[in-house]
Amino acid sequence: MYNNFFEVNLKETVNISTLLRYVEEGNQLQVELLLQLNPGAIVDKDTLLSAQHSFPLISAFELAAWNLDIKHMCYAMLYNSLCFLPVEEAEKIQIILLKQAETLDSIGIEDQFKDNNNIQSHYDFSELTNSFYSFLKAFKQWPEDERLNPSEEQNQLWENYSLAQQNAPAHVRQHYNDPDVTFRDPVPDFDLNQFNRTGVALEWGDEQHRGGYSNHKYADKPLARAIIRSKQKDGGRYTTIPQLDFNGGWQKDIIAIEHLRDTRQRNWDEIKALLKKPIREIILILEKRYKKEPVRTYDGSFS
Repeated sequence: MYNNFFEVNLKETVNISTLLRYVEEGNQLQVELLLQLNPGAIVDKDTLLSAQHSFPLISAFELAAWNLDIKHMCYAMLYNSLCFLPVEEAEKIQIILLKQAETLDSIGIEDQFKDNNNIQSHYDFSELTNSFYSFLKAFKQWPEDERLNPSEEQNQLWENYSLAQQNAPAHVRQHYNDPDVTFRDPVPDFDLNQFNRTGVALEWGDEQHRGGYSNHKYADKPLARAIIRSKQKDGGRYTTIPQLDFNGGWQKDIIAIEHLRDTRQRNWDEIKALLKKPIREIILILEKRYKKEPVRTYDGSFS
């Protein structure tokens, strides 16, 4: 179950590049609708050219798995593919899915990132956490006046951290930036069945986010962080900076990010185990998982 802000367009042509783009955007509703129209498209491959990671050849399932968007996207994709096919056809798709999953883990997927060719099994969360550590380590040493007027070197660290957030998969950005969900005290339970894919992030003005560095009135707010960039014009990327209280509180953001990573890796292991089961058992498990879902209407709302 999830809420969704994306516009639903049932007339969208079902092609692999469109499906890949929706998976990349985290547009789960459109992904489900396209797979209902063409269940076999889940394993078909195409090129994905992205401002973030670009893949010479990848399937929708592989992309969701590479992003570690497992708990919600991958399971929904399996349901809207395998459960919408005759058993014999579903079994053929299952075999391909399992092969893709095993290849992803054993060999990885080729992608291009920052003009480098990489082969990875999944998104590397250290791209985010390492830039976070570097920024915080430097920021703690800056005089107070430099925090408002950073040097070119300081701006570069800031930029690296901003880009690391923009380059994270959509579901990671959503968890990290959603103003209505706590990210510390307590750390979220990332294994819940409900996920709010609103695409909305906390946005404070310059004066507010500057005050947030030392103003403890923000400490109990959801996420307890301040915006360092507003919404970008080309696709709605959001970036945030953790609350810099220097009393160890910011470390909880890292703990939460790593907890998200570990939870999604565990979800990945679970979905691989599911794909090894007999197809009829897989279908029963998926139908049981989604049978209590609200009925989705054609305008994208739920009833």
